[in-house]
Order: sequence, then C-alpha cells, then structure tokens
Amino acid sequence: MQRVANPKTVLTAYLRWLLRHRAMMAGILCLSIGLSLASARRIRFQFQFRDFFDYPANVDLPLFRQDNEEFGDPAGNVVVLIEANDLWRPAVLDYVTDITRTLATDAIFSRVQSITTASGIYADGDEVVTGQLLRADADPGRLERVKAYLAQSPLFLRRLLSRDGKATGILAEMRTPATFASVDEQAQAVAAARRAIAKRSPPPGARVTITGAPLVETDPEAEPAREIIAAAEAIAGAKREQGVGIVKSLPVVG
Repeated sequence: MQRVANPKTVLTAYLRWLLRHRAMMAGILCLSIGLSLASARRIRFQFQFRDFFDYPANVDLPLFRQDNEEFGDPAGNVVVLIEANDLWRPAVLDYVTDITRTLATDAIFSRVQSITTASGIYADGDEVVTGQLLRADADPGRLERVKAYLAQSPLFLRRLLSRDGKATGILAEMRTPATFASVDEQAQAVAAARRAIAKRSPPPGARVTITGAPLVETDPEAEPAREIIAAAEAIAGAKREQGVGIVKSLPVVG
C-alpha cells in the first residue's frame, strides 16, 4: 500500500528550504521583477478603429474601401504642423517647401500637400489667376493677395492654414489609407515624417510638431484626447464638403 505524504509535512519542508535559500530566492524575485518592468516598457496596444468594421461579413466594407481609395482618408494624414508668428517669411516658406519635397519622395506617402504646393483659382483685379498659389517669383503684392485668398477659402482654411494665420500643416497622405493601414504601416509613416524634420532645423521663431491620426495609434506618448478631437473635426468637415461636391478634403489645422 502506497503511503501518501502529509501535506503539512511537505509544506513545512518547502518553507524550510525557502528559508535556507532565501538569498537565492530574493535574487530570483528581484531579477523577475526587473525583467517584467523592462518588458512592460515595450508593451504596445494593438487596438485600431478598423477592428470595428474591417471584417469579411461586413457587406458595406467594399463601398467604404472604394470611398477611401477614391476620395482619400481625410483624417488619415500624417501632419507636420509648423507654427510661427510670421509664416510668410521666406525662411519659413523655404522650410515648408523643403519638408514637403522630402516627404513626397518617400514611397509610403501617395500625396503631400502644403501651402507652398497648393493650387487654386482666385480673382486678381480684372484677371482670374489659376495654378500654384505661391511662386518663387511672386512680388509682395501678389503674396498679400494669395494670403487673403487662403484666409477665406474653405478648401484651405483650417486644413492647410489656421484661422489666425500662425500655423500651417504639411499633409502627408499614406499610400495605404490610414483607415485600413496596420499599426506598423502607420508607425513607418510617422517615422518617415520624423526623419524628414530631423534633416533640417526649423528657422528661428518656428516650432514643428508631428500630429495626425496615425500618431494616436502608434505613439504611446501622444496626446490622444487632443488628437482624436482634431481627427473627428476633420472627418466631420470633410464628409460635409463631400456632400456638396468637394472631391478632396483635408485635415483640420488650428
């Protein structure tokens, strides 16, 4: 007949063993806590809004995907926000142009827009001017007329230019719409924007920040509340304008 060990005897023996090797056990405990803390620093939430709609049984998904492919994702741009008391200084405009060109060469973006590449149609005296708004050979008078046009145009105000004219956004649209992009793809887009601004320091008096919806889902140090509110405003404004015939809408700036 097999003898069953007394649980109290086993527990007593185990506790005595722990006491005899308490230094070793304390070291193992400290090591495990240290490894846990180190691992916790690399934890990243994988939640995305696409989890709510991007599934095979969603019959509306193909139309929604087509809408994003044809009209773009108005809240999905990586935005390089540039703030300055005088955005129209040549040094600031040159900086905007340089960052725009750098982002445009990155394959992860399909289109990059800024005030230095924007095109429009506006009246100039008895003439109608079309094409690129800001040109290198523009005289001061033309620059003032372009500023006045941008400040009242619903296509550019609060998308490329803030209401007070002291902030402008460079809008880098991801080749894969951010609505359907993975966390890694959005992280790559944000990293591309950071590389672009790291190559050149902003001019004196200008401040540069990276923002946009992709930052919310990839950067744990982002300010989610502020970013999500900005993204929601962009979506609402863009969808309203699409309803009255505007083909392409841009995220909110300011």
